[in-house]
Amino acid sequence: MKCGICSSERLSPLGDLEVTGGAQGTRLLVRFPRTRLFQLRPTFEAGRARICLDCGAVLPFVTESERRSLNAEISSLVPTPD
Repeated sequence: MKCGICSSERLSPLGDLEVTGGAQGTRLLVRFPRTRLFQLRPTFEAGRARICLDCGAVLPFVTESERRSLNAEISSLVPTPD
């Protein structure tokens, strides 16, 4: 595995990702645009992470169940403009 920022292969082991300093139960979420006006935004929680030992980038990961949910919904997600 390589860092997506600097391409280094020196990454930490996978660890738990926790966001602190906010309200109780704060989580790191990835949200996608709604596909229709009154539909909830598809949201996935990133609960694990690795850290690049060269540039310090934090690389978040979703759980296996979140990954399966994302794969099930991927064709219905609205692409964002580049």
